[in-house]
Amino acid sequence: MQIPDQRLASIFYLEGLGLTVERHPVPMPLVKANGMVSATNLVVRRQLEDRVRSERPAPRPDQAGAGAVTRSAQEQQMANAPTLAAAKSSVDAEEFDDLRRARSGINPTQRAGGRLFIWRDSTWTDLNHGDSLRVVTVAPYSEAYFALLRAMPDLGQAAALEPAVLVAGRRASIKIEAGGKTAWRPGELDALVRDFRS
Repeated sequence: MQIPDQRLASIFYLEGLGLTVERHPVPMPLVKANGMVSATNLVVRRQLEDRVRSERPAPRPDQAGAGAVTRSAQEQQMANAPTLAAAKSSVDAEEFDDLRRARSGINPTQRAGGRLFIWRDSTWTDLNHGDSLRVVTVAPYSEAYFALLRAMPDLGQAAALEPAVLVAGRRASIKIEAGGKTAWRPGELDALVRDFRS
C-alpha cells in the first residue's frame, strides 16, 4: 500500500527531528467501516529519566490551565506598564486585586451579591463578619434554606457559594453549611431577619 504524501511528510518530519516513528496500519474492516481508504497510526515513544521526573514537582492548581495563561499575560502587561496607573488600567479593579492577592499568598476571594468573601477554613466568609456576631447555621437546600431565601432574596447569590458560606448581618450572621438547621421554629426566621437587617 502506498502512503499518502501528507502522512509521508509527517513521518519524514518526525524522523528528521531524530525521533523513531512506529507505523501501525489500521485493520481494513475498521478503515472501510469509517468511510476511509486507508489509515495508519503513527507513534513516537520517548523515555523520560526518572531523575528528571523527580526534580520537577507538579505545578500547583493555580499555576496550570487556561486561568494561569490568562493571569500570566495580564501580569506581563502590568510588568511592562510604565506607571502604576497604566498597570491598573490593563485589567479591571477586581482582576487587579485578585492578581495582587494571588502573588502575595493571600487566601482567594470572590464577590457575590455585592459582598466580598474570603476563603477561610473551607468556608466563603463575608469580610464584614465579626467574631462577636451570633451565627445561625442553615442546611443547604433544606426547607429552612428555601424559607430563608424567600424572606431574604438578596442572599441568593451568596447562598450559591459552595461548599459553605458565612454571610454577615448587623447583629447576626448566617452560615449555609451541611448539618445546619433544616426547619424554623415559629417566629425564629422573623427574628433572624430582624437581627440580620438591623
